Amino acid sequence: TAMHYAALRESGYGVGDWSGPMVAALVANAVNIALDVTLVWVLDFGVQGAAIATLASYLVQVLCLVPRTRWRFLRPLREDIVALVKIGAPTGVQFVLEVGSFAILALVLSSMEEREMAAHQVALQLMHFVFLPMNAVAESCAVMAGQAYGAQRLASVRFVARLGRRVAPVSAPRWFFAPGAAPHLVAHAPAHRPPRPSLLP
Repeated sequence: TAMHYAALRESGYGVGDWSGPMVAALVANAVNIALDVTLVWVLDFGVQGAAIATLASYLVQVLCLVPRTRWRFLRPLREDIVALVKIGAPTGVQFVLEVGSFAILALVLSSMEEREMAAHQVALQLMHFVFLPMNAVAESCAVMAGQAYGAQRLASVRFVARLGRRVAPVSAPRWFFAPGAAPHLVAHAPAHRPPRPSLLP
């Protein structure tokens, strides 16, 4: 379901549909929150309830994007398929390496105690949160570069690359400058807070 949503979202970006994926994400997040509260807290389903809520949110995103998809692209020409593979193959390899590394890390942590696995998930979600501005810049640059490349405007591709390099540092999370502040967002108990460095020996 997540891959279906990603395919529909990226195809929408490719034809200039920016609002559809955003609305789908907002609706899916609202559904996810409501189901999390109901299944985890009210019905006490625990981890299973959270998994059901997440799966339902992805399904909602797919259902929101299906009516907006231009299905004429489901019958592409041979030249279109070759161009798609030529452009998408490097990105596909990159995602395989990224997802594979996360899977291996989760597999290694699964052999440890639950505390280590929970700490990994907290750190991962925190990282996703603080890098949202930079991810937004990266997504925007990728879409603009893809549209420029498809139109054979290579000078525009280079312009987008330079623009991304200039904007990305500005959108960098402030946690780079205060790295000790981020863990306190999720560390409420004193025993879980990182120790403060001491100036005394």
